[in-house]
Formats: sequence, C-alpha cells, structure tokens
Amino acid sequence: MREERINTIVTEIHYWKEHQLLPDKYCDYLLALYTNGEGTSNTVNNSAKFSSKVLQIIFVSILLPFSFFVLYFTQIELALQLGMLLLFLCYSGWTYVTMKNRNNTLYHLGLITSLFLAFLSLLTIGKLLHLQGIYLSFVFALNFSAWIFLGVKNSLRYLVIIGIIALLFTCLYTIL
Repeated sequence: MREERINTIVTEIHYWKEHQLLPDKYCDYLLALYTNGEGTSNTVNNSAKFSSKVLQIIFVSILLPFSFFVLYFTQIELALQLGMLLLFLCYSGWTYVTMKNRNNTLYHLGLITSLFLAFLSLLTIGKLLHLQGIYLSFVFALNFSAWIFLGVKNSLRYLVIIGIIALLFTCLYTIL
C-alpha cells in the first residue's frame, strides 16, 4: 500500500512539473524527497520537449516563406490560397499561445508570424472581394492599427513602432 501511494504522488508531481503548476525547483525537491533522490532525472523527457520546441520553431519559421510561395508562385485558386493561409495562421497563432503560456521568450516568433499571415490573409480577402484603392487601404489601416493596439496591450515596443511605420506608409500610399 505504501508503494502505491508513493507512485501516485510521484506521478502527480511529474504531472505538476510537466504542466508547470509548480516551479521546477519545488518539483525536483519533492521528487527527491519521495524517491530518495532517484526520481529527479528526466533527461529523456527534457530532450523530447527540446526537440518538439525546435520542430515547432522550424515550422513557424518556414510558414512565411511558404505562404509567399503559395500566393505568388502557384496557380492555385484564390479561395484555396486563402484557406491555406488561414490554416497557417491558425498554426502560428496556436504556437504563439502555447509558447506564451509556457513563458518561453520565443513566443515573439509566433506573434510576428501570425501578424504577417493575418496581413497576407487580408490582402487575399481583398483580392477575392475585388477591393481597390481606398477600401483596401482602409482594411490595411485597420490591420496595422490592430498591431499598434497589440503592441500597447502587451508592452511590445517593437510592435508599436512597426505598426506606426506601416500605418504611415499606408496613409502615404493612399494619399499619393
């Protein structure tokens, strides 16, 4: 009976550590306490987490070039291009949310990729709806205003600066 309780507690501590319900130091301490110093090594689990993060970063990094390839170098129907862009956008958004929840500093990559994919999706929707001139510029201005809003909300100075510059270019393009 005592072994079953210890195994249950150790399993629970591994769950807490994996889902970051407690800091790693506390989990390691509790594991060392309940396993007499034998349960603190998780090298296989850590290497699996590292390789999954690396794969996720590689996939997100490839999304933008692949999106440009799909949009400008293929003869796929416009609605299908939009569908692919929205699928890429969902994946990069999911990457952003999961990395931000894990307090990983690489969430910026997911955020930037998501914002650029949203911009490309709006451009494709504009082509699909045959928007031209001031209407398309208005859609772009709303998009870049959302960038500024997100930058202010999340205290990301680089996003505010990029949003302001892009908004100025959009206004200048509309005027000229």
